[in-house]
Amino acid sequence: MKRILPGLLIAAAVSCSNQSVAQPIEFPYDTAAITIDGHLAVNEWRYAHSIKIGISSADSILVLYKHDMNVMYFAYAGKLESSNALFPEVLVDPQNAKSSAWTSDQWWLHVSATDCENKGGYGVYSNCAVTQPGWEGGPNFTSGAPYTDTVEIKIPFSKTGFDIVTQDSMGIALLVTNTFSIFRLFPYTANRNIPSTWTTATFSKVLAETLPVRLTFFKATCENNKVVLKWQTAAESNSKEFIIERSTDGKNFQIIATVKASGNSTIVNNYSYTDIDENRLVHYRLKQVDKDGRSNYSGVITSTCKGSGSNIQLYPNPATDKLHITIPGKENATVTILNAGGNTVLEKKKIKPLACAVDISRLIAGTYLVQVENDDQLYTAAFIKL
Repeated sequence: MKRILPGLLIAAAVSCSNQSVAQPIEFPYDTAAITIDGHLAVNEWRYAHSIKIGISSADSILVLYKHDMNVMYFAYAGKLESSNALFPEVLVDPQNAKSSAWTSDQWWLHVSATDCENKGGYGVYSNCAVTQPGWEGGPNFTSGAPYTDTVEIKIPFSKTGFDIVTQDSMGIALLVTNTFSIFRLFPYTANRNIPSTWTTATFSKVLAETLPVRLTFFKATCENNKVVLKWQTAAESNSKEFIIERSTDGKNFQIIATVKASGNSTIVNNYSYTDIDENRLVHYRLKQVDKDGRSNYSGVITSTCKGSGSNIQLYPNPATDKLHITIPGKENATVTILNAGGNTVLEKKKIKPLACAVDISRLIAGTYLVQVENDDQLYTAAFIKL
């Protein structure tokens, strides 16, 4: 299944709660070989998943990623050298230890004029070579035109000490840097020196090309104060149905509907379902099932439709550095921030009613939505980041 994520996932720091939620990622399983030459061939990357690393309000770097059960592959594409002079890096925590500082088994891998690596700490340039024996990144950067704006990276699991057979996940952070003043990361609030802030990566064990459906998007919209779920497929092979599942906590899901699939198709198909019974903040996912019983889950999306009455106060608005949120109610609240694409970028739970100060200084300029769920009520308000 080919998925190109619709927006940049960003997390912000909130002074009145304990921990940010980093958006997890899943590496699709694809056996198509990658030639590390800086050319994004369709047959090599067609099943890859992707994220974006924001550089400015008008510029970002696209990162593609996948695995073949032996190797992790990455492609960084954008104005790396031509406008920004930025170099791609991958940080790996093979045990997903979520440590507060670097440990001896964590890896820093860097591609510039040479390929640099270090185990146990960030930015140690004592081991750099045009060709590293354990992994590969390229093409390497040269001074002047032609500029290097696409870099592919090949990292064997054996290099990092990760065992894909016995381990379920690893910690990872993806970034671009000029090595001295600019460090742009995914997740957005990740700190290159604090592995606990990196995201969790999992690895699909089902071949992407054998999945019954190639899902283009899955989203929730608000129409007539009802949640309308919409999704699109680019191709279907032997597909039977889509099972829609709903959750109030994002963990425990229940089936609410089944929609018949097209079966076999090489054209775009659009589907929708209206959820008329739910009146709280809810999460949805699709289970894609083929006629042979094989299945695959989509990512989880969150409804932003219900309970739009705004009894929360945001100030200043527009804001540049700090956003203050006045939380209503008596019970512990859940605060969620979404970007303009409807993607959750921050979630905080068990917050007592008070005024929270949110650090938004690193957010890209744009419009965001704040949701507060408290006392069985959902409040929403929008703010603009300048």
